[in-house]
Amino acid sequence: MRQLSVFYIPHPTANLTVPWGNDLVRAIGEHHNLRIFDPHQPAGAQFEGIEAVVDLGGNIDADLVGASSSSKSRPMGLTMSRSTRSWVPG
Repeated sequence: MRQLSVFYIPHPTANLTVPWGNDLVRAIGEHHNLRIFDPHQPAGAQFEGIEAVVDLGGNIDADLVGASSSSKSRPMGLTMSRSTRSWVPG
């Protein structure tokens, strides 16, 4: 499997990020180059070199969409498989 440069945007509500976010970081980070969004840094620079974006909870705002559209990012949806408790494309 080819490694992707993946940008993860956690849910802004901390208690909703756990445990789903931790599972996502573990599953993606084991197989791909993972970068986690830092809301205190300029968004545009964080999207540089990113091939896929994972937004936990659908909370991406217009500024982030604009920043990602100026990069070579492409959205990638993931869902949690109930049977295997692993993240799968969805």
